[in-house]
Amino acid sequence: MKSMRYGSAFAIALISIFLCASVGYADAGEAEGGASVVESQASATQKERKVDPGKMVLDLMKMALEERHASMVLWTPSEFWKVAFLADNKSASIAEIDEIMDALRPYTIIGVLDERKGPLGASFYSSEEKLRSMTTVVDGNGNVYLPLGDDQISPDVANLLFTSKPILARASGKAGENMHFLVFNNVTPNGDRIADPTKPGSLTVKIDDATARWRLPLNALMAPVSCPKCEEECSGAWSFCPWDGTKLPASEPL
Repeated sequence: MKSMRYGSAFAIALISIFLCASVGYADAGEAEGGASVVESQASATQKERKVDPGKMVLDLMKMALEERHASMVLWTPSEFWKVAFLADNKSASIAEIDEIMDALRPYTIIGVLDERKGPLGASFYSSEEKLRSMTTVVDGNGNVYLPLGDDQISPDVANLLFTSKPILARASGKAGENMHFLVFNNVTPNGDRIADPTKPGSLTVKIDDATARWRLPLNALMAPVSCPKCEEECSGAWSFCPWDGTKLPASEPL
């Protein structure tokens, strides 16, 4: 019962991502390597100083668009799941949330949707097996990580992904059906997190010749700060004021 409920929450959170994605395809900017990418420009103003789930989703989503090739990549760190579960189930206890986080924390879960168009407009989606063979994660120190095999993933996480898949497919059609979640290790050779979305660093996901890169920290997870010179409110993810170049005070995670 608990796994099914968590699987439903997982799918509901991801449905919101696909809704954002439909807007993102129209508004995509320039990507690395000639592709186009959607980067969040979330406002630094957060009245209640809490994480905005919608802004966080946009920070975590990257899209690359080429003439007949579209890829969407979603990085889902443990901070995402905490916000997503709380947004979907406001009655969840601290103990329940901690239990979920403990189960997810050892892993980096990356959602990938890879679509190619035929010469007459037909859509062809990359299978999970193909995505496994052409997707890697690179941390800020250049260490490369390959997807984990099924025998390297805990039964809890495997069951969570399994139960959420049909819910997501029913709600989001072909996009949900062909969105595949690849699980990577979340620990560097030195024992640190591959990437902490609340600390300076970077995370890169490579899918064949497409690249999605996150500069950290994420805007949506950091409290806004005020420029000591012009007093404008700035993103907590910035180091310098974009208006006058003044070094900004350190921010704290929301």
